[in-house]
Amino acid sequence: MNKKLALLSLSLLMAGGAVAQTQATGQIIGHVSDPDGQPVARAAVKVGERVVAVTDKNGNFTLTKLPAGTRAVTISYIGMKSIKTSVSSTMNVTMEWDNANLDEVMVVAYGTAKKSSFTGSAATIKAEDINKLQVANPVEGLKGRVAGVQIYNNSGRPDGGSPSIRIRGISSINAGNSPLIIVDGAPYAGDLASINQQDIESFSVLKDAASAALYGARGANGVILITTKRTRSNHGARVTFDAKWGVNQVAQQRYETVRDAATYYEAYHRALRNESLYKNLNEKGKFQLGDEAKAYEFANKNMESRLGYITYTVPDGQNLVLENGKLNPAATLGRVVKGEDASGKPFDYMIKPDDYYALAYHPSLRQEYNLNVAKGNDNSNIYFSIGYLDNVGVLDNTDFKRITSRLKADWAAKDWLNFNTNITYSNTKGHNVRGEGKSGEIGSIFAFANRIAPIYPAYIRDGKGNILFDNLGLPRYDFGIGVLPLERPILNNGNPLSTNILDYNGDNTHTLNANVGADVILGRGFKFVTNNTLYLISSRGEAIDNPYYGQSAVSSKGEAYVSSDLRVRHNFQQILNYTRTFAGIHNVEALVGHEYYSSKLYSLSGSRTNLVDNKNHELGGGLENGTPSSSAGIYNTEGWFARANYSLFERYFASASFRRDASSRFHPNHRWGNFWSLSGAWLISKEHFFNVKWVDELKLKASYGEQGNDNISDYSYTTTYTFKNSNGSLALVPRYLGNEIVSWEKSGNLNVGVEFSLFKGRLSGQVEVFNRSTHDMLSTYSLPRSFGFTSYYANLGSMSNRGVEVELNAELVRTRNFSWSVGLNATHYKNQITNIPDQKKLKAYEGHNGYESGNYFYGEGLPMWTRYLRRSGGVDPNTGEMTYYTYGPRYDLSKPVNVKDATGKEIVDANGKKVQQLDRWGEPVYEVLKKKEIDANGNEVEVPVAVDRLTKTTKKTDAAYFLGKSSHPDLYGGFNTRLSYAGFDLGVDFSFQLGGYILDTDYADLMTGLSGKFGGTAVHKDALTQTWSPTNRHAKYPRLQAGTDMATNEASDVDLYYVSASFLSLNNINFGYTVPKEFLYRYTRGQVQNLRLYISADNVHYWSARKGLDPRQSLSSSKQVQYSPVRTISGGLTLTF
Repeated sequence: MNKKLALLSLSLLMAGGAVAQTQATGQIIGHVSDPDGQPVARAAVKVGERVVAVTDKNGNFTLTKLPAGTRAVTISYIGMKSIKTSVSSTMNVTMEWDNANLDEVMVVAYGTAKKSSFTGSAATIKAEDINKLQVANPVEGLKGRVAGVQIYNNSGRPDGGSPSIRIRGISSINAGNSPLIIVDGAPYAGDLASINQQDIESFSVLKDAASAALYGARGANGVILITTKRTRSNHGARVTFDAKWGVNQVAQQRYETVRDAATYYEAYHRALRNESLYKNLNEKGKFQLGDEAKAYEFANKNMESRLGYITYTVPDGQNLVLENGKLNPAATLGRVVKGEDASGKPFDYMIKPDDYYALAYHPSLRQEYNLNVAKGNDNSNIYFSIGYLDNVGVLDNTDFKRITSRLKADWAAKDWLNFNTNITYSNTKGHNVRGEGKSGEIGSIFAFANRIAPIYPAYIRDGKGNILFDNLGLPRYDFGIGVLPLERPILNNGNPLSTNILDYNGDNTHTLNANVGADVILGRGFKFVTNNTLYLISSRGEAIDNPYYGQSAVSSKGEAYVSSDLRVRHNFQQILNYTRTFAGIHNVEALVGHEYYSSKLYSLSGSRTNLVDNKNHELGGGLENGTPSSSAGIYNTEGWFARANYSLFERYFASASFRRDASSRFHPNHRWGNFWSLSGAWLISKEHFFNVKWVDELKLKASYGEQGNDNISDYSYTTTYTFKNSNGSLALVPRYLGNEIVSWEKSGNLNVGVEFSLFKGRLSGQVEVFNRSTHDMLSTYSLPRSFGFTSYYANLGSMSNRGVEVELNAELVRTRNFSWSVGLNATHYKNQITNIPDQKKLKAYEGHNGYESGNYFYGEGLPMWTRYLRRSGGVDPNTGEMTYYTYGPRYDLSKPVNVKDATGKEIVDANGKKVQQLDRWGEPVYEVLKKKEIDANGNEVEVPVAVDRLTKTTKKTDAAYFLGKSSHPDLYGGFNTRLSYAGFDLGVDFSFQLGGYILDTDYADLMTGLSGKFGGTAVHKDALTQTWSPTNRHAKYPRLQAGTDMATNEASDVDLYYVSASFLSLNNINFGYTVPKEFLYRYTRGQVQNLRLYISADNVHYWSARKGLDPRQSLSSSKQVQYSPVRTISGGLTLTF
């Protein structure tokens, strides 16, 4: 938009003279528009070199008294390609942008900048790419489009979930790593899902210190600037309507599990037989193999007691599984069991399996409507929009609805005074289900859909197989206990298919954003700008656990939860700008400013139990009191900042910025921090000595600066306690230990790059090298339990992210009727923890000192998210047990241990040599190397010199831990292509990740799903074909076995289950047709300016190392027990009047 305004202003000056020379009184009428369908004012209409007409503000022109024999005219406008067209009574001309002459204007911190003079690192995504997407969260539109940006999302919820955004790696262990979001110049305080992407004009991503340091405390992890649409000056009234209708589909690729009851029973029967056969196949049992006949009998005897349900009817005297391991062909699916009805009378029930996944997920509908009206003139511009989104989830009782409206206006009260306002209101309503990410929760539909064996019924049926209904008119669901005379050993007393209907979990959020600003031109190059923003966000959450069925009905007779939050955010900016050109070659731009930000949160919540029914969502619907709670919080920052930009000859550029920030999260004595940046650029292509015709632009740039991060909990500098009731008296329970000297985490950011444009804009791009180095990291320091507090925040350690980014864009074909372009971006970086303070070096692995937290080890010289885990030694080919590496006592290699006979005499071989003992793994045995020391009782004892000999064990509890593989990719990015021909257009977008590893614990659980005391857990097909057996002794995975013996041998946290984190994702396909403007002009008399029809598909497909694995969820893990990713296919139209 800004580049068009700049060209418009320039053309006014150049075309002004032509206006005075032209008289508009003729018979030939014409209209000139730009590629967006907007009128082009002041375009020159020429015959030869003579200007015969100029378009008015509406893009119209008339021709009269043309030279004799004139058959064509040329229409030109600065920044657009000149067009030669035939003369006719009615002429409608659409011009094209001339990229070779256009210097893009970018939105940057507290202003705009020409791309050619910008010295920092930033990327811009325009509205035409954003508006084609079907996303609830507009930031999803950045996936694969910007170098250095990683976006992971582990949920396909209708509201878009909460994506993790990382710009150029990870900068901190415990402090936040998310970028700052700025909307129209002010920090954004609401939920991103409340922003309508149809209102967005552009995204700008600021990646280095030169571009982001001016945001000080909040810009350390990068900045995403969202600029909403506004109206151009001298713009006639324009009305645009966009509508989309589509369907949501499950995009999750399921693991290849056993999904039919027959195969599952066969597999579990084999696991039971193996439990008997191999019970003594270990050192304790002297590797004695069991009896096949007894094993078969054992499996038949324990099948039903271990699984709880046998859903086949088997003829009397026969077994479900035959001796050959196959299902009895006489068995029929569906079994009648004797039970009682609600009155205690005998009743027949039929049990047969259901597919929980198929019952849980189903296609759903999505619809979205947007209307905007825009008009502008010399003194004022106004933009108004209203939008509605109704996105129904692919799970029952999940949806997201959003209403948005925006009023954005500018008014030039005087030549030197301009006011602007931007008022936005949104209302979002969402319903969700619980249990996401929890594989063992009985109320989690995700656990049932992905973890339960395909042998269990979802419904209760009568003896004829008809589903029964309760007095509420709802189907009766099987909870695995209570009604049927059977008991399900897995996820007992749960059935979320039922509870998701009867329970309720919803929220309703109102967001009001008001921004009022003014620009005052003071003369002599000075301009004062003020921008003042208010956010009011009111949200209410309601949740019901029904009183009829499930665990809540038993434990509390149902429970109601209600919460209410009010967030009030203010941001005030005052900026003084200075712009001046000296001697025609020295350009100076400077600003000084002040900013104050305040965030207040007020929360209130409560619960009651013993519900009357599940319809009343208020607390009054419960008869017994629960636990009320309330809280209030405040967070403030204040900053003073300055920036100076200088250019010489429009070839040499320099920039410097400084900001001094204070944060309420630190003690007053340590509240202020200083942040700065220096940068420069050299536009080599403008040098006189540079005469390469095929190079349009070549620029070198470099920057360095320091930014801050305060993204930790509020009040971390002071000790806090929780009040508790102790027999009517006050008791203080330690909550958080404060640290008065905790202060800013700081990050130094170096960026060096080259930008280029070649072959008249046909090939363009940039290459950048960066180094982000964080020091004084905000980290939690753990304390012993006896201390009372668990941890406190301190400035400890440092981290670095070094990498390179590449962006390439090419126009392969560019003709009047056909164009084809491709784009590619790729990033390689290396993350490393470079320093950990001595007090946190509590453990060492493989020469790296650091500490454990959760499943990860944070050590010097290692990347973030490095796991510590067991290392596989392979499967014992003799027994089928998993082996693990461990450490044993160091041997004295001068003292071999030899084999002895029953009398204790050493055995010799045929050559008379003593035979040395070999351990279970075939390694020679020696005596342990020992040393003498004094024990705690003062006695002299012999102990091993060291325990550092690498050996193996079959017990996972004896296994040693080793460092895992890095989860960070070697390369990530995206690529796209765009084609257009005769009004048709096609766009395709991909994102990719190469390298890195994920520990696929979901797959590990499925491979070991038949072990344990009870069965009933889903199992992967690989467990039937790739596990050890007497005929497959060199298998990758241990033998299939039920019971607890093998469970002590199997582990999911073993490097055996590492798999590549590489993926290729087809993010979006958009195909459209734009009706010719001549057709619209002829049949609508100019009332319809543009009509585009389109079909769009989002989140189309992905490819990964294993079906079911989705590395797009997270940098460090992947889980199936999440809301499935959703594929959306829609059709729509965009209509402009």
